[in-house]
Amino acid sequence: MSLSKEDVILHWKHDKNNHQMLTKMISEILESNVRKKGLNARILSRTKDDASLMKKLYKKGFDCYPSLTDKSAARVICKFKQDLQMIQEIIMEVFEVINEDNKIHHLDFKEQGYKSIHFDVVLKANSVKPEVYKLLENHVAEIQVRTNCEDTWAEIYHDIGYKATSDMSSEIKREFYCLAGLLEVADNCFSTLNEKIMELGILNEEFILNDLKKPFIQKINANYDYDFSYQNIQVLLPVLESANIHSTEDFIAKMTDFLSSNMDKIDYILTERKNESAEIPYLSQPEIFLIFFLIENEMYALKETWENSLCLEDLSKLCTYWGVSLQDYDIE
Repeated sequence: MSLSKEDVILHWKHDKNNHQMLTKMISEILESNVRKKGLNARILSRTKDDASLMKKLYKKGFDCYPSLTDKSAARVICKFKQDLQMIQEIIMEVFEVINEDNKIHHLDFKEQGYKSIHFDVVLKANSVKPEVYKLLENHVAEIQVRTNCEDTWAEIYHDIGYKATSDMSSEIKREFYCLAGLLEVADNCFSTLNEKIMELGILNEEFILNDLKKPFIQKINANYDYDFSYQNIQVLLPVLESANIHSTEDFIAKMTDFLSSNMDKIDYILTERKNESAEIPYLSQPEIFLIFFLIENEMYALKETWENSLCLEDLSKLCTYWGVSLQDYDIE
């Protein structure tokens, strides 16, 4: 049976609220699971608005309405290509994937164009309340996964890409696709540089900050000040020597063990003191995990180093949060 415009309008009036709920569920599930992995990614979501839906059906035909998979949609944008695989694994684990389409596979080796991985998904029964699942189990959503550079290209392509395939001069088309190539090269370079930096094995500010980002995203997940973190870690680096941490391997092993043993305590402090980050800014910075580690393991050296460069009153309060008194570590 063929659908008319009026049929579609009636269907959408019935379906729209469900899709708005589905969009919210998809976004929350993605946010939660990406954060659990400590991945630094942006997640955008939207339910198709009435005008956009109608315009798409004007182009494709009203009979396409039941098969449209992007009435609810989300996009996950990550920094590095290495993150794409982890995000794909999350999607495969937490949703029922009914279709996967890697757009790069549609391009010949000598071609440039739109790059993104699309998943058509439905909710898993165990991911939401039974009454919600019963309402939404047959509703499909689309999830797009791409890097920052791929997202930049997609936005440009959306605005001028179709024009570049029309009757423009070869010179303009060449410039357009050269731009695509540059973005792909940049994407590869960013990913390769990130790998090389992490493989250097140098226990410095960059390595420590990068290692602390994972628990920071998992437990705090807020904007932080990179320069402030760098400055603080620079001050605290010498204290690691006192704690017998001389290599990246030492740091990873001891920090992993510390976080595993103390995460409930850290969770409690961060929750209880969440509203005090304006007064004690370390509470909303990645280095808070390093500070707690040093309070627990190397308090004398920490106090001596801290009072030479940072506000001792801040350290006193952080010690109190941890359950110790700074005065107990006065050197006679």
